[in-house]
Amino acid sequence: MNLQQLQELIQEKRVKNVDLKYVDLVGRWYHINFPARRLEYVMEHGIPFDGSSIPGMRNLESGDLILMPDIATARYDNFNPNPTVQIICSIREADSPAGYKKDPRSVAQRAFNYLPQSAFPSMRPQKRTNVLSSVPVTPPAIPIWRPAR
Repeated sequence: MNLQQLQELIQEKRVKNVDLKYVDLVGRWYHINFPARRLEYVMEHGIPFDGSSIPGMRNLESGDLILMPDIATARYDNFNPNPTVQIICSIREADSPAGYKKDPRSVAQRAFNYLPQSAFPSMRPQKRTNVLSSVPVTPPAIPIWRPAR
């Protein structure tokens, strides 16, 4: 979904609110609502919030963080009595475009980007060549497990 499609959905369903959701390190969900008419500005600039209000995120002196919506996660909330669109957000530092180091989505994205550079570029089984006979060997699709005797 892109911004144009999201704005069309908001017009079609007469959405009044957009609910931005984010998660802390423990897995608790938090949310911030804003009027749907401010969507374009929020998609570009994000929404600043105080990270010190979330346990384990920031200390009081340096609490400024920004919620950046991920438009690919936008969906219409059928169960809310007020017409609402929900969008999952990533958290970033107020003074940097990089993701915040304690944001679970940023941690997962960094791990995903690191994986091809690591010793494990792919988690899928690949064809290997048997060192002794130079014949391609395909690993079994399901690991063989035998109980110890």
